[in-house]
Amino acid sequence: MENNVPVEGAHRVAVPPRWLVLLAFGTVYLVWGSTYLAIKIMVETIPPFLGAGLRFLAAGTILAAWLLIKNGPQSLRFTRAQARPLVLTSLLLIVGGPGMTTVAEQHIPSNLAALIAASVPIWVLLWGFLAGNRLSRSAWYAMFTGFIGVGLLVLPRLVAPWTGSSEGIWLGVLLMLIAPLSYSAGSFLSSRLRLPPGILTTSAYQMLLGGVVLTGISAVLGELEGPVQASAASVWSLVYLIVPGSVLAFTAYAWLLRHVPVHQAATFAYVNPLIAVALGWLILAEPLSWTILPGAILILGAVIHAVTPRRSPAPTQPGHQHEQSRQD
Repeated sequence: MENNVPVEGAHRVAVPPRWLVLLAFGTVYLVWGSTYLAIKIMVETIPPFLGAGLRFLAAGTILAAWLLIKNGPQSLRFTRAQARPLVLTSLLLIVGGPGMTTVAEQHIPSNLAALIAASVPIWVLLWGFLAGNRLSRSAWYAMFTGFIGVGLLVLPRLVAPWTGSSEGIWLGVLLMLIAPLSYSAGSFLSSRLRLPPGILTTSAYQMLLGGVVLTGISAVLGELEGPVQASAASVWSLVYLIVPGSVLAFTAYAWLLRHVPVHQAATFAYVNPLIAVALGWLILAEPLSWTILPGAILILGAVIHAVTPRRSPAPTQPGHQHEQSRQD
């Protein structure tokens, strides 16, 4: 569940070399898939709100500076009408999304966090339905199976306080449920609100605003009182989250949106959790419980079903071209 990923598929440029496309996909898959592991290591010795706040303040500053140098001051301009949507989407996409994920990973394994976060496309379908959109039978199927998968992952952890296992894990699960709810709401609203036209410009402001709010929460909660005894591993994890995790990977994703079909770029939604689960098992020896495998299969299967575009039946009369149906 990384940065805001609004759809910008209307404008395409010249076809790039295949190796460059593969490099961009590899960057998005590997880097965003490893951010859950990096967050888990960071929060071992760095307070979560402080770490998340510093991450997005730094990443937003780097991205804004790059835009300023590359395209000039006009690239960072926004109107008064765009200010309120920027604030709202910053709260939903940054504070409620990766911000809550960072806090949750104090209490739950990174593999569980990644799999719950993978349900974002399913929640987007729900927000669309609540807003009055008609859902196809395929979309209902994706929602149903996806939520069953989330239940398999979540319910055993919510009863932890009554079974005497893993004290505090229920809090992490509840926070982790807030993250995809918030992020999906921000993603849904981003396509309907008046935001600055450039993906990178919008994201730079969202990171900066989200970072300010997260750092403010950190100060209110007393995380800034006294020195932070951060380990070298936590500091390097924070640096990794700032540069590759928030700047490099998102820039690669924005580039992909301009060069490949949107549904291909969106495959990160079900590749990243698999990478996160594998890294958590290999590096942190995170256990794979009996609910992880079936829950992961249901969630990822539902996500694949949700983000893969459907094609309408072939036309019965000659002279009509095939048209790709709207993804629900």
